[in-house]
Amino acid sequence: MMKQASGSGLARKAKNPKEALKYYKMADEYPENMSIAPREPDLRGFIYYPMAGLHQELGNKEEADRLLKITARESTSRPTLATYYQALALKYLGSGEKADKLIAEFEAEAKRLIQINEGGNGNRSSEFNTALGHYYLAKFYEATNEKGKAGEYMENAKSLMPFIEREAIIIAQMAYSRASQ
Repeated sequence: MMKQASGSGLARKAKNPKEALKYYKMADEYPENMSIAPREPDLRGFIYYPMAGLHQELGNKEEADRLLKITARESTSRPTLATYYQALALKYLGSGEKADKLIAEFEAEAKRLIQINEGGNGNRSSEFNTALGHYYLAKFYEATNEKGKAGEYMENAKSLMPFIEREAIIIAQMAYSRASQ
């Protein structure tokens, strides 16, 4: 997990698409020093969706489409970060109506999390739920091209919990694993 987080973080800071793609590929590799195999099924949309965009930029439409199709199939029973990337992939692949429904469910989940007064997301604290709700709203506003609101909500989320992106990925991976069993 740490390699994924650091690789995708470096990819977002890269100066060009080829360099960013190199870092995303690094994030997608399972560390060789681990004595067990990666969890299967393993949620990949949070890495594959941005990689698909880079492949598009570099003119590799086939690889971009392959990654988007994988991402479009990744779903969870409750809206998570997987839902966000699934919606983006579906929209790109031409399933706009289904994508819009998923992104609306994702927004509703974000608002629900913010309104929770105590617990409610397993053993998570109210502060965690609020941070996660703000993070989800930031991603929602990114998807709806409202950059100002996205930035505000992201700042709020990270002020409550600096590593909220990593936590959101973990929650999505756990939900995806349970949904796919």
